[in-house]
Amino acid sequence: MKEEEAIIFNDYCKKTGQTLSELLRNSALKFIKEVEEMDLAEYIKLNCKKMDKAEGEEIAKIIKNIETDEDDEGVELTLDEIL
Repeated sequence: MKEEEAIIFNDYCKKTGQTLSELLRNSALKFIKEVEEMDLAEYIKLNCKKMDKAEGEEIAKIIKNIETDEDDEGVELTLDEIL
């Protein structure tokens, strides 16, 4: 931690009457609660990068092939296999 960051934390803890551990715990809990209350669109917007044009076209092509191939029963994939 940089010295200037330590000063900011220290000053804030003194103002609020908290220890650094309390401040970090309370801040982490607040952040976790906010993230868990986000809807999926908000979460994706904040945490996922946009796909490039080539990747988008590739996915659109795959979806089109899935929709037009009625004989293909498909297979179940796990999230790990997709990622």
